[in-house]
Amino acid sequence: MIYRCHSDLYEDRESVGNILDPEFEIKDIYRKCNYFGHCNPCDVKLKTNRFQKFGHTSVKIENVSK
Repeated sequence: MIYRCHSDLYEDRESVGNILDPEFEIKDIYRKCNYFGHCNPCDVKLKTNRFQKFGHTSVKIENVSK
């Protein structure tokens, strides 16, 4: 199965698709999330890239509302 993030995988939420499905296509689109704050910390912390430059994260957070 393919999930949009680690949190969906670990919380057993609905998957985006199945890699064995010949009809499945990976789409580089924003996927709305209603679980803000439940992210796996490794997804959202500031990281260094292989050149030791700061500014990389594994996710892009958009349209945050309370």
